[in-house]
Amino acid sequence: VGLDRLIVKSTDGGYSWTRQEPQDTDFRSYYDISAVSADVAWTVGSEGKILHTVNGGVEPPPAPKIDSLEPYNGYPHSLVEVAGENFGELSSPQSYGAELYLSFDSYMVPFTNILDWQNHRILFRVPSDFTPGSLEVSVTVNGTTSNKVPFTILEAPTKGWRLQDPGTKMPLFSVSAADAGTAWAVGLGGTIIKTTDGGATWKPQDSGTTKNLLAVSAASPRVAWAGGEEVLLLTVDGGESWHTVSAVPGYCVYDIAAVDEQNCWVVGGGTPSGSLNRGFILRTRDGGGSWEFQVVNHPYNMYSIAAVDGTTAWVAGGETMLAGTTGVILRTEDGGAHWTPCGPTDRSWWRIAACDVRNAMVWGTSLEGNFPSSIVAECRKTADGGASWITLSPAQTARIYSPLSGAEMFDSQDVWVASSAGWPPYTGIARTVNGGASWSYQLDGYLGYPNVQTMDISAVDRNTAWAVGGYIILHTTDGGYGGPAPAIDSISPTSGEAHELVTIEGRNFGGNQGRSSVVFLDKSASVESWTDTQIVCRAPEGMSNLRVPVTVTTPNGTSNPAYFTYGTALEVLSIEPNQGSPLAFLLNATLTGTGFMPGATVRLEKGTTVIPAVSVTVTSAERIDCVLGLWGAEPGAYDVVVANPDGSEARLASGFTVSPACGQGSGTALLMLGLSMGLISFLGWKGWPGRRRKRRPS
Repeated sequence: VGLDRLIVKSTDGGYSWTRQEPQDTDFRSYYDISAVSADVAWTVGSEGKILHTVNGGVEPPPAPKIDSLEPYNGYPHSLVEVAGENFGELSSPQSYGAELYLSFDSYMVPFTNILDWQNHRILFRVPSDFTPGSLEVSVTVNGTTSNKVPFTILEAPTKGWRLQDPGTKMPLFSVSAADAGTAWAVGLGGTIIKTTDGGATWKPQDSGTTKNLLAVSAASPRVAWAGGEEVLLLTVDGGESWHTVSAVPGYCVYDIAAVDEQNCWVVGGGTPSGSLNRGFILRTRDGGGSWEFQVVNHPYNMYSIAAVDGTTAWVAGGETMLAGTTGVILRTEDGGAHWTPCGPTDRSWWRIAACDVRNAMVWGTSLEGNFPSSIVAECRKTADGGASWITLSPAQTARIYSPLSGAEMFDSQDVWVASSAGWPPYTGIARTVNGGASWSYQLDGYLGYPNVQTMDISAVDRNTAWAVGGYIILHTTDGGYGGPAPAIDSISPTSGEAHELVTIEGRNFGGNQGRSSVVFLDKSASVESWTDTQIVCRAPEGMSNLRVPVTVTTPNGTSNPAYFTYGTALEVLSIEPNQGSPLAFLLNATLTGTGFMPGATVRLEKGTTVIPAVSVTVTSAERIDCVLGLWGAEPGAYDVVVANPDGSEARLASGFTVSPACGQGSGTALLMLGLSMGLISFLGWKGWPGRRRKRRPS
């Protein structure tokens, strides 16, 4: 030691010396040093300072530091990303807990919950046994603990989608449920896991491969197929053993559809890392004993299959290149003996869902614009077996950006989608119950979380389903809706033109719009303001002289419809004449009002008595001519009702009076009765609308 903060050390008997820099810079000179070992020593110096080392004078490593958590709250089983510096390296499982570890207060997070540990990033799963409350997260490296950052454990939801512990650290790509208790999931590196208790526990199974598995399809609790990069697997004993059906280099299984234990379709193409498209469709009818090559080396990879039954199935595929995007949609009605192109080819189609031979939805992307191109996602549907396809709107319809995605179609209106893009707002789970006019984004509460990339969904029924993606498994038993559905109480005004400001009153709309929507028929409205009980929006363009349903869709579902009429509201202002005798056989009448549509009907109502008009002619939106048959009608005041063909009705209360017959019971009345009966006999009753008693709902 010496002047000017000089401390030098030799570890080779004095042949070489290394200068060491003390952390304390307040004094300049050291006068003496004494060491008791190669690591432990003291030195004294000016200004009364004493320095001590226990590591041979080596500069200590920098302390770990947490910069952020994403998110700062979460549920048990949810994922949290820690960002910072100096976290060190997790060199082996044994080094966790000895050299470094992650803590919630004094509780060390188990190693099985650590998904990734890097010097600047840690990804972990919140332990399942944590109770709601506030805790502090810290990182400890070689005895040095970082700053502590608050984290809040949230109460786990009891409705909607709930997280389950997959029991694996590997990312998952596909899931398939055999029944409400049994499901398989597959993923990276040959990962296969299975549950037999509704997801309370997931247990790993030995796949016998390290290839990435991208698809699984369960035919029953004991029979399932799994496939992926250069491999197709089958189990017939519930997963106790898996055997390889095929392992062809360069080929990849992208989707599987098991109709039952004997019948299964497999589609695929070239591997994701390969440069060639080698689309294929395979079919077995005997449980995998033999296979039919129905399509081989198609110019497009086949990414998705939707099998309605053993006869009808749909397939989608394509490719995306800088030179352009192309795709194919195929359908069979004879078990695959013939596959017929039946859809647009201007997209690479990643996923298809179908409920029968006529109704299907397809999702895909295209590259648009000059380099670098933009990826544009689109969803289309058909109701005529693929003869024509409708592009779904609104623009925020559920989107799919890659082959790793899933969809379940119960009928032409009810569809679930698991979207696979890795960034909001395109990842998550969406559901429509109105054929794609609006979508409930059921995972909006999870979208801020890292690695929430739902890639597949499998539904047992309309209420029970699993979804997987990345490091997570989600499960629902109530249709995926986490709270009460929105409900509309009133809408004002009930008619107007495009851009009309419309106020919707109701409940359960949510405190802010988020990705919720208001839809007029099938068009999204521009929202001016949004609260839990009131929405102010503008009627969208593109409709005229039409009465349309208006619905509100939130993550918790789609509301009951209210109705808005484009154009002048339907209203009955007058009828001439406004009275008539029960002895009048035919009475010509003219109605005036607004909003009358071609095909409108007219009737008189008094209590449960209904008198329909005949020869109804809608002269204009303001006038209707008709004929009333009043013979034998009960005297009194009747409402005049006009019903448009769109279901709307307008009523002029007590607008028409049937007066008592003059001189009823006299000879004149009897004479009129006889003449009328003779006329009726002459004309015949055929074609005359009779009065009927209308039962009102109780």
